[in-house]
Amino acid sequence: MSLFPSSANQDSDFDPELGGLYRHRTRASWGLGTKVWRKDGLSGFQFQDGNLRRIADGFAHLLEPVDRPRDESERLQKELAGQAGVILGRRNQAGSDEILVTFQDQLLYFRGLFEGGFAGDAWKKKYRGAGARRIKRHRDPAIADASAQLAEADLRGLLAKGDHDAVIERAIAVLEKTSLVTKTQLKPLLALNEQTRPKAAETLVEVLYGEGPMGQAYQAWIGALRASRMNVSWALVTALPALVHPERHTCVRSTAFATQARWMAPSIELKKRPSGFAYERLLKMVDRVVDELTQADLAPTDRVDVYDFIVLTLSPSARKKIQAIKTTTPSKSAEAVEAVEERMAS
Repeated sequence: MSLFPSSANQDSDFDPELGGLYRHRTRASWGLGTKVWRKDGLSGFQFQDGNLRRIADGFAHLLEPVDRPRDESERLQKELAGQAGVILGRRNQAGSDEILVTFQDQLLYFRGLFEGGFAGDAWKKKYRGAGARRIKRHRDPAIADASAQLAEADLRGLLAKGDHDAVIERAIAVLEKTSLVTKTQLKPLLALNEQTRPKAAETLVEVLYGEGPMGQAYQAWIGALRASRMNVSWALVTALPALVHPERHTCVRSTAFATQARWMAPSIELKKRPSGFAYERLLKMVDRVVDELTQADLAPTDRVDVYDFIVLTLSPSARKKIQAIKTTTPSKSAEAVEAVEERMAS
């Protein structure tokens, strides 16, 4: 029997929004497209090959969202809309009274806090736990725990013996010692009973080590956690894969990642309820964050570093300080940056 719901990750209700960027899954030669109109079950998409195509709602699932940084996304949308002879309204997802935090703002803030970036001693000690007594914020010990407790051979051996409880208990033990999830966020996993633990154990192992479609695996894992009849957070869904495979996966804090998407992938409107489809898009956004950091000579160790970078630089306090700098008069901007960095370092 398949672990996956038959409709998992098919996203049959997917409705491309006006504007936004899309790519046809089987027609790469069309290039990127943007939705410019919709009427009577049909939508008009202008593609980079110069053609305006009508696509019926029943075939909308063939269009894959494409995320680009906000400035690039708006430029491409404007160009495509111009080809179609329409004007798309500009959306301010950040809110009319909020100054958009750009990636360059994040870099400035981060450099002010951590000399040497991710490779510097300050970052390694504070976030990775190098040379320090372990606390929940330290990532290297958590990754080591996950490697030891959640090894594939061990987990599959436990499943083969029908010891689903042991799989869940190992997962709980790893999560209880990290700050990636809070006590409240851990409750759905703790609340699973003898009827619901087997499915959760099987889907967790599939998320960690399965070879099937990622989105389907995550949807099944989410569904198993929701059997607890409690709210399931993004953090709980994504923390274990991030610790087991930090080079490929990331933990997600919904508020910070939604803020990151406003600049790096503005067509993503992240909902509080996690989904496998949205997670795949977030991973692509994280890949672009890695590329941008690397180009800025701030290559992260792994995607867990990227998680901490996003959470740190887009926290409410960080955004407040960044906005204070951006609203300072140009003649005093250098002094403002230095003053804020001194306060952050103290």
